[in-house]
Amino acid sequence: MNEPTEERRSASRGKVKIAVELLHERLKDAVTQTYDYSNTGVLVENMPGSGILKPGMEIEIRITGIMGRPSQVVPARVVRINDEGIALQFKEPISTE
Repeated sequence: MNEPTEERRSASRGKVKIAVELLHERLKDAVTQTYDYSNTGVLVENMPGSGILKPGMEIEIRITGIMGRPSQVVPARVVRINDEGIALQFKEPISTE
């Protein structure tokens, strides 16, 4: 039986679809989109080749324009990978305003 998991997020998340590019030499042209997004991280859809990612791995991601803003490259850490997607935590919170 599954035990309830404790909520550890420090920021509330919004359901929004934003294009995200995973910048890793073994993931050429790896573009996916978010399931949800906050100023501390994103949950993105799984994609072919994402098996090279492991929890704890640090990567950079390019987030395309949020609410008309220019794209930005953000350092992130892989938190988990499962059927829900790939959870990424930003190294530093980013502004979503």
